[in-house]
Amino acid sequence: MIQPSATWQHAIFVVAIFWLLFEVWRGWRLGMIRGVVNILILIVAWLGASAAAAATSAALAIFFRSPSPALATIVATLVGLSIYCVGSSLARFLPRRTGDQHGLFQMISGMGGACCGLLFGLFFLWGGISLVRSLGLVGEMRLLAAAHQGRSIKEESLAYHLIRLERSLEMGPVGAFLVSTDPLSPAFYQNTRKSMMVVQDPELFECFLHSPNVERLLQHESLHRIVTHHEELQERLKRGELTTFLHDLDVQALLHDEQFKEEIKQFDLSQALDYALKR
Repeated sequence: MIQPSATWQHAIFVVAIFWLLFEVWRGWRLGMIRGVVNILILIVAWLGASAAAAATSAALAIFFRSPSPALATIVATLVGLSIYCVGSSLARFLPRRTGDQHGLFQMISGMGGACCGLLFGLFFLWGGISLVRSLGLVGEMRLLAAAHQGRSIKEESLAYHLIRLERSLEMGPVGAFLVSTDPLSPAFYQNTRKSMMVVQDPELFECFLHSPNVERLLQHESLHRIVTHHEELQERLKRGELTTFLHDLDVQALLHDEQFKEEIKQFDLSQALDYALKR
């Protein structure tokens, strides 16, 4: 049993405080207008990353026998960073910083920027809750894989520390409050843990593929070819080569199938996973 650490939790809080102080100082320098824009950019980037994480986790659970947390986290990070970098680049064309102002305008710009910097830092830390908890899922995935392969979990020191970091964040009343504010829904974590159990057990995965929801999806010709014949494509996806996957002709055909899009919207991943686990 991996126990949380009060020392680790205190260290997390100290880092968070210094981060907020830094963002307040940075916000003062940038000014109010750029501060507001930075917050809007961060919100858009976070929404995009959250949507990418949920979609990737569900897709990998349906299409491939591959644990989803690592790739879902990678995709979410890439999407979020891309949106944020593009937005930040465009923000450089905005009006002057606080240091370029004078008198009362400088004070207003600085104070407004500092407040925006504080909000920016809080939003960033808010997203950090999901990041730490997602990394904990990656650690659980590695330990589960080691157990199924007959390897000692002592070899997975990184996984051990990732799980301990997550549990340290979640411990105590403060941790419970932070978990309650996590922007990712509890269903995301529940379905991810269920997915890890299903994909590690061939019999459970076979039951998953025979659940009513999944069988209906597998009737699509393009999807059926991806799942049953594209072994090389599946291996590349497991290694994180997403570009190869997205440019595959069968994948392109699937992405442009309007009927499949409607069915995937109605797909209940939790129900399919529960079907497999109950068997």
